[in-house]
Amino acid sequence: MNLVGAKLKNFYDFTNKNEGENRLKPQSVQVKIPHYQRPYEWSSENVSLLVNDTLNNSDGQYFSGASVSSIHNEYCHELVDGQQRYTTLFLINYCVFLISRVALREALTIGAYVHANTLAETLKKSMEYIFTLKQDGNGSKLEISDITKEINRLINLDDDDPECDMRRISELKAQRTNLKKSSEGVTELYYSSVFEKKYSELLTIIKEKGNAAIKDDSDPGLESFYALAVITDLKQQDELYVQKNMDLQRYFFDNAKFRITYARNKYVELIKESLVSIDFTLSSQVSLSIMDNNPKFLSNYKTAIQTIFEEVSNRIKEKNPLENAVQTLKMLTTILESLDICVVQTGNQSDATVLFDVLNDRSKELSQLSLIKNEFYKRVVIHNDQTDVLTDDELDKYIDKVDELWVDEIFNASAADAALVSYLGSCFLSGSTTTNYSSNGKETRTTISEYLRCQTKYAVEDLVFDVSLFHAIKVILTKVGVKYQKQNDVSLTAEAEHKSIFERTIKLLIAKKQEGILSGLINFTLFHVLTKQAKKACFDMNVLKNEIDLILSSENEVVNKQCLEIWISSLSSKDFLLPRKLSKQLISFYYKDKALSTNESCSLNTFMRDPSSRVELEAWLSEWKYKSSNQFDVKVLLINLMSCDPRKNIKLRGRSPQFISSFKDASSCHLDHFEPKSLPSINMNAYFQSENRDDLVNSLGNMMLLTQVDNQRKSDSPAIEADKYYSNSDISGSWLYKALHENFIKYSNEGVPTEAFFTERKKELISQIVEMLHS
Repeated sequence: MNLVGAKLKNFYDFTNKNEGENRLKPQSVQVKIPHYQRPYEWSSENVSLLVNDTLNNSDGQYFSGASVSSIHNEYCHELVDGQQRYTTLFLINYCVFLISRVALREALTIGAYVHANTLAETLKKSMEYIFTLKQDGNGSKLEISDITKEINRLINLDDDDPECDMRRISELKAQRTNLKKSSEGVTELYYSSVFEKKYSELLTIIKEKGNAAIKDDSDPGLESFYALAVITDLKQQDELYVQKNMDLQRYFFDNAKFRITYARNKYVELIKESLVSIDFTLSSQVSLSIMDNNPKFLSNYKTAIQTIFEEVSNRIKEKNPLENAVQTLKMLTTILESLDICVVQTGNQSDATVLFDVLNDRSKELSQLSLIKNEFYKRVVIHNDQTDVLTDDELDKYIDKVDELWVDEIFNASAADAALVSYLGSCFLSGSTTTNYSSNGKETRTTISEYLRCQTKYAVEDLVFDVSLFHAIKVILTKVGVKYQKQNDVSLTAEAEHKSIFERTIKLLIAKKQEGILSGLINFTLFHVLTKQAKKACFDMNVLKNEIDLILSSENEVVNKQCLEIWISSLSSKDFLLPRKLSKQLISFYYKDKALSTNESCSLNTFMRDPSSRVELEAWLSEWKYKSSNQFDVKVLLINLMSCDPRKNIKLRGRSPQFISSFKDASSCHLDHFEPKSLPSINMNAYFQSENRDDLVNSLGNMMLLTQVDNQRKSDSPAIEADKYYSNSDISGSWLYKALHENFIKYSNEGVPTEAFFTERKKELISQIVEMLHS
């Protein structure tokens, strides 16, 4: 790894090289945020914490973390990690610029030259760390000198291709001539020589005036100040003051380079517009206050500036407006001087990104979703740097397009939704059968990183496909109606309404927290959709939606058949092992690379459930007790059994089974004990009594489905009263109740169920459930 070193640095030293000669002043070096990085995202809480932790630190210097940058050249360092902290410091310095210019204007106006000298120095320094000015005059001498050295080197070079050298010498001489011409007669402030000249004039006037009073606005000190500070000479109360200031700033910002910049142009415009929107006011009568010139324009940059000012100004007790501003500036510069960052520099981008991955494995500041997005953008940017297929502007347009899709269409919902979509996407991209689902998404990100690492190329076309994949998954989950609250009720409702097996399977697996099994079904479905597309460059949302509609209407036998196998496997198994085995088969067979290399007309094979699942179903139902964790599974099975009378040969695959309407609100679907689970202290002869009572009354043989209302009204009455209640309730016409009634009549003694009632009914229910699922 090409490490240039690691050093603790404050804001002013941030771009100094860690090793070797610094030929440029640190304020002359730009900090660039690469294409794949997200924009500034820190909240008010993050900013407040940074400001207060620094100011509350009693040790002088405050360590705030690490940052990684790669040195492209001396004029620009690419910031790979640490953007949020550095940008916050940049915004603190921008506050220093805005406050120092209104404070200096006030000092010059009232003749407070003791403050004016310090404020002028503060203004100059803050501007130097906001902008990198155009090289001219003295500023271009270094560059001219470098070109002259290169010309002399080529002249003295003993080369096999002198003609090529002469062409290069000619180009360098023309470049040197243009630099010399650009140094002559420049008058704009965004040239470094003009900036230095204006500042020198202002300092000279301040020293000459000393403590003398300023008589009018034509004072040369104010004239030099207005020329230097990018501020209008209009009065603050003038109605054109705000607009004139904004116009001046925009003009200056368009010509001087920001010290912090972005590879993506839309972020450059975002920070520019944010900074233009904020200003400060100060006068002899009115204390320092912040002003939002465009309140309809919202951004994190503006919020951060407002938070910075609020946190610092709350600490200042001085009432005199100018003194208050001076103390505010001191506190802000204290942060810039005393907050240290461990800046790790590398000589190339690839090494920087390796460090970025290691540092952000802790995921304290970046959401997993942002890290995943960065992985895709980083990979396409690196590939484009290697191939030079697109210009930065062209690449920017592609990334902007997919970024809008990513933010607005795909990941615009809850964290649970984002975690699931990301996980399912990683399984289809990679074909990995070892990735486990977790809400924090760490394994998902690792899988995506490995997938990207294995790509021999990763052009914008690949990026478009992969992002369209996440979009496709989001569309599927939305059309199915996946919810992340009350998941059991959502699944039970789908079962009660006998929705398509596709919808029921997805909701069942989410309710059972079997996302690792759902991934197999999604891989199968996505693969199927791609076989229906004429082109596979990306997921065609129209084709996708049409295919999902067919699946949801049970008109797609291929996908629905596979769904049924997964649904049965999940409900048959005592845990996730057997259905996960089935899911792994689907993932390893149906994934991205195979889908893109497979003939369009290929047919999909259904992977069948494990033959042992039937035996496992019988086993766990036999052992099941009411207090077990899988009450939900029993509800699902009984809901389906109630609608599939085995005596009439209505099987699970029937499309329109009859069902009790009151159970359509599945949140009211309760498992009820026919014989109450607790033995009362009075009238005990009316209840079943046995040393095995607890096991028997909590077994499957004593269970019945009731609505919540009926369950509460029935209370803990004995079985004979429960039977009467059932016969007058909504379930009275159900075959499941009729079968229970027959068993009760057959296996009871004077209205009290015998042990045979529980054991025989359990055997009957198990047989019916097994037959329903595995016939």
